[in-house]
Amino acid sequence: MASDSDGRILITGATGFIGQVVLPLLVAKGAHVLVLTTKPSNTLASAGIETVDFLNIPKDQVNTRIQEFSPSALLHLGWSGLPDYSADTCLANVASSIHVIRMALAGGVSRIVGAGSCWEYGDLKGELSESMSAPSTSIFAESKSCLRQLLNSVEQETGTQTRWARIFYAYGAGQREGSLIPRTINAWRAGSAPELRDIESALDFIHVEDVASGLVALTLQSGPSGVFNLGSGAATKVSDVVELVRLQVAGEQNLIKIKHRHEEDATWADNRAMQSAFEWSPKISLAEGIEKTLL
Repeated sequence: MASDSDGRILITGATGFIGQVVLPLLVAKGAHVLVLTTKPSNTLASAGIETVDFLNIPKDQVNTRIQEFSPSALLHLGWSGLPDYSADTCLANVASSIHVIRMALAGGVSRIVGAGSCWEYGDLKGELSESMSAPSTSIFAESKSCLRQLLNSVEQETGTQTRWARIFYAYGAGQREGSLIPRTINAWRAGSAPELRDIESALDFIHVEDVASGLVALTLQSGPSGVFNLGSGAATKVSDVVELVRLQVAGEQNLIKIKHRHEEDATWADNRAMQSAFEWSPKISLAEGIEKTLL
């Protein structure tokens, strides 16, 4: 699908787990990127990526630099403090996000893409589609929903197109050590079973490279506004994930077939909206993704 963006992309969260995969994809697509960051990186500078220190230079200078850059789109991935999901951290992130959105609007963006979470679906089970709504189960989910609703109002008020990516259970290289797959890898490498809860729950695991390609499509391609699920479209039991990791760590990848189970306690993404609007679909199977993570 063709791009309707001139490729001047303002991005936050570019050094995070997902952002560090998104950034080179944007550059490979020919985008001119300006990174708004709280953690200036020598790695970015050495790669020729322009950065603006969001924390340590005066706000008027940040605003001036963004306006000079004149971004066509904002890709807002930044969310500080994880895995701290406390009220203080969530509220601070909401306030910071609003500031970033205001600066992007002042800089003339015509599109804003925000990063949400499958946690916004609360306790809903089964195939989760974007039209579903559920009572909030955490302040983190409520904070994300708040920003989504804010962006919807921004579009109605200003005409700036807004898109919201609901990201399911992303995994891959660079993920936090305490997350399921890294923790399982480390446990099996140490010769012991990981200590996990809810091993019979079935979730939608999606490789970070597939998430990144979806975010790039939402940022650069023409298409509709709205909410879009970024998930694999299948549920896999946590116990099956643990067993797959064990067999791959032991070099016995061919002894298991991953079972995609759509059971009563399973949740997975309906990703047909992304497929229809942006010709996007996940390419990396769970087995392939775990193998990539092990490298």
